[in-house]
Amino acid sequence: MYRESQTLSCRCEAIYDVVADVASYPEFLPGWKEVQTDTRSDGSMHVAQHVSVGPVNERLVSVARFERPRRIVVEPDPNQKTAGIALAWQFSATPSGHCRVDLRIEGRARNPLVRGMLNLMIHRTARDLIQRFARRVNALYGESCEIV
Repeated sequence: MYRESQTLSCRCEAIYDVVADVASYPEFLPGWKEVQTDTRSDGSMHVAQHVSVGPVNERLVSVARFERPRRIVVEPDPNQKTAGIALAWQFSATPSGHCRVDLRIEGRARNPLVRGMLNLMIHRTARDLIQRFARRVNALYGESCEIV
């Protein structure tokens, strides 16, 4: 499992919107080759991602649930028998107008070898994940979004 917390100089709505735009991940996240999304009637999103990092080359299928601008939870699709990644993003405004971002990521698979490879991929890619999203806020909105 990987955990990270950072305080960013931007509004929570801005960083939330970039994280919630899953379909754009291949444009700025290394290893994300393709993403397909389908929004469901209950507001959740079915997400299929092709991710290739190091020895891991997987198609990950998940369900994302959104609570703008506070929280995004992604769980492996229970109808799929493949490996998956569970993520929890929490966004909290600080009194100074910044945004506290808490991220938890965990690889899930029945096979311990696959689970280990997923968690290796997570640790390789997640170290600067929040910074990559912050840079995307800056590029899209021209809003300063730096770690404070």
